[in-house]
Amino acid sequence: MTSAPPIIVHGFMLGRTPGAVDELLRQHACAVIGEGRTTDVVALASRLTPAQAAALEDPQAITALALMHAARLGEVAATMDIVPLKFGTFASSLTAMSGICDQAEPQVRAALERIAGRLEFGVRIAQIATADTVRDVKPTNGRDYLRSRVDKRAQDRRASEARQTFAAAVREVLGQVCVAQQPLSDDRASSALLLNLACLVERRGVGAFLQVAQSYACDASSLGLTLTVTGAWPAYSFVADRKVHGEE
Repeated sequence: MTSAPPIIVHGFMLGRTPGAVDELLRQHACAVIGEGRTTDVVALASRLTPAQAAALEDPQAITALALMHAARLGEVAATMDIVPLKFGTFASSLTAMSGICDQAEPQVRAALERIAGRLEFGVRIAQIATADTVRDVKPTNGRDYLRSRVDKRAQDRRASEARQTFAAAVREVLGQVCVAQQPLSDDRASSALLLNLACLVERRGVGAFLQVAQSYACDASSLGLTLTVTGAWPAYSFVADRKVHGEE
């Protein structure tokens, strides 16, 4: 990076009155950049301090900025529609910001049609790691040993089928209380992870969604599973997977 960019871009919104900055955004130390242009797409951004800009090569400073970026998006998305950007979009000046807004306009409008009035929740179902059960009675001969192995494999197969059926049922039921679903990839995923799902939920339907999702927690536990719901998040999984770059 040849120069330290002074502005970090969090996401895009549709502007309101030219020159107006919403009080909510002031409370979160953000600014609406790009109002009063020929288009009404504006950027939600935060200007870095000189110390932050000078420390952009420091991993700890980058981590702190990434956390700030996520917090800003989460605070604003709770009540306002915003197309979130992944952390790492910077601009060197207000002029560069205006160009970024122009570039993003078609994608922003398309994304807002999908996510307006909606939030993202994550749902994960995973198998609880357990040690193999130790049998109280040891097989006394080869035939008993082979039979015990066959029985154990059949038991494991039935348990696996029950867990898979449960995960599929949860996904189907949640599909009735959300607008859309998106499977999520996870580099750390293993065979123990049965469901890793993003759900797009209407703000007015959040309570019903959480009630339905959490109602399956006891059933999950009885099958040796954990059911975890995270969110609400900005709708990262339901906008185009891209990162707009400003000047560097």
